[in-house]
Amino acid sequence: MKIRQVIAALAAFVVTSLPLSSVSAQGGAGSKDAAEIKAYRLTMDGIRKMAAAGEAMMKAIEADPRYKAEQALKQEIETLEKKDELTAAEEKRLEDLRTKLEEQGEKNDRESGDNNAQTLDDMARRIESVPEMGKAIRSAGLTPREYSLISLVTMQSMMVHGFQKAAGGKELPKEVAGTVLEDNIKFVAANEAEIMRLLEKLKASEKKP
Repeated sequence: MKIRQVIAALAAFVVTSLPLSSVSAQGGAGSKDAAEIKAYRLTMDGIRKMAAAGEAMMKAIEADPRYKAEQALKQEIETLEKKDELTAAEEKRLEDLRTKLEEQGEKNDRESGDNNAQTLDDMARRIESVPEMGKAIRSAGLTPREYSLISLVTMQSMMVHGFQKAAGGKELPKEVAGTVLEDNIKFVAANEAEIMRLLEKLKASEKKP
């Protein structure tokens, strides 16, 4: 369904945007985003709102009738697959269910369109294309663009902090260390336990059937 596709697009945007932050020497939207990303200062208030927005989006998914129908399909397929033997009717039912689930997945892909958001504005527009998503994010006190920005800066700062720990204090390459504000790396180090708790809580909500 489209809500889940937008969340997937945001995740892909965050993961693939680490190199984007280092292209500030280039022109265009990437340069503008890189400067904004590097200048943005993280706060626990912003990260808490980001996590709350993520949970609100997951609740929006769970309330979607299409999601419920998809989960019902998966549950029935799982029940049939666990049986040692199937009757001819059950085999036919299982085949029909698998086909229906596959068709639903293909429909979701068609509805999702292009997942390759290249800028913060692209991602904000993508979120706004699903009213439930925009509403969920705003319920946490953020705009879709703010949510995208905080998500990106948080993940990138955590990645660089992780690289620093792995490097054992050695200086990191400029193309890595220079992607985010140094104060944000220090902020993540100082607040790592709470940030991880919030992200793990969000991750757990995403795994709900």
